[in-house]
Amino acid sequence: MTTGAASVRVLLVRHAESLLNALGRVQGWTDSPLTDDGRVAAVSLGSRLRDEGARLVAVRSADGMRHRETAALAAFSAGSDLAPETDPRLREIAFGAFEATPQDELWAALAAASDEEVAPLDLLARLPDRSRERGFPAESASGVLDRMLHALDDAWRSASRAGGGDVLVVSSGIGIMLVLRHLGADPGVLRGGIRNGALNVLSRSAGGWVVQSADDLAVGATTDASRGVAG
Repeated sequence: MTTGAASVRVLLVRHAESLLNALGRVQGWTDSPLTDDGRVAAVSLGSRLRDEGARLVAVRSADGMRHRETAALAAFSAGSDLAPETDPRLREIAFGAFEATPQDELWAALAAASDEEVAPLDLLARLPDRSRERGFPAESASGVLDRMLHALDDAWRSASRAGGGDVLVVSSGIGIMLVLRHLGADPGVLRGGIRNGALNVLSRSAGGWVVQSADDLAVGATTDASRGVAG
């Protein structure tokens, strides 16, 4: 799909599989490199962007090695010579005392005996308190959403001033899920999490951001979750 000169799409991508992903560990501000499978996936992502006519005018990523490596490999494979610009506002949530712990340990600590079925994003409201009990501060979901939205707004404005095109933005799972939920994505899409290397295509209309696709592995595809939300 080609992009008109006056339009901008934000191609919001979760980084490809990292070592801590493969080990089933929590990965917030803790970092690790991509696995071999992750590198292959990042290259494949770029090939899809190229084949579907994406016109990259900027590449932005969080400042972790897993984000920068995903962005660089995808951009190069897409035929772009753009180097990723790092933006710490695109980082994953800081999990505090739960950094690098097993995923199951995190969610067990956030769950309560009275919970029947609480979505992971809702459980994150308990993260600051649970982490503080263990002696470490953690970030709030609302703080993550705020910085993510500011980073995306800046990416869109920069590309718009430059005449339009596609901006590749590489971030992490929870941050992306918070943005998509804020913009009205289907809760069913978010319940299982955003897959490594999955694309979430955003554009803007007069009413605000529009989610064109969520947790998708092909640029340009739309889902039932697509809708415009002011924000």
